[in-house]
Amino acid sequence: MGRGIGYARPVMDEIARRAGVSKTTVYRALSG
Repeated sequence: MGRGIGYARPVMDEIARRAGVSKTTVYRALSG
């Protein structure tokens, strides 16, 4: 976990904004 996620943080922020969910939710979803 964490490897390869750091680069995606801005992308995750954008996804969270568009989906209307928290960044934590997106992070958990991508981390599996």
